[in-house]
Amino acid sequence: EETEAVLAHELGHAQYGHLTFLLVMMLCLSALLNPVLALVPEPWVSSPLVEIATLIGFITLYIWLFYGTLMRQCEREADLASAELMGSPTHLVSALEKLALIAGNIRHVWCWHHGSIAERVSNVYRLHGDPVTSRRFHIRQRWVRIGFTVFTVLALGSQLFTRF
Repeated sequence: EETEAVLAHELGHAQYGHLTFLLVMMLCLSALLNPVLALVPEPWVSSPLVEIATLIGFITLYIWLFYGTLMRQCEREADLASAELMGSPTHLVSALEKLALIAGNIRHVWCWHHGSIAERVSNVYRLHGDPVTSRRFHIRQRWVRIGFTVFTVLALGSQLFTRF
């Protein structure tokens, strides 16, 4: 049952298009690199070191703050999908707790793209226990994906337009 719950979690990623969303997030990052470089003040523009430092700084912030936040939301949605598919979060929680224990008692260790197992357990119980909150969460996540995709298409389109 724990294995089925973990598989249901992975199916949740597929159901909600998280892999495609990850691709969109990477495309958005690439579309934002030139505009970010355009923000570098004039005297420093010609320095390759300043360009590299600017890009590394921006990519680090994008991945750490923005991408990580969206990834944690995708994990919560996949956890909820598992609980919905299995009828209860119990088996997924059991698998997560075993993982935390086997990995060295890491239940409260925070991970930038998954959050902590303690947070995930708390969230899946909270969301699964309240159908209204659960529905709102899924709707909000869908609108985040749609909005982000539209923004990415516009950003890529503006990059393409400026090249011609």
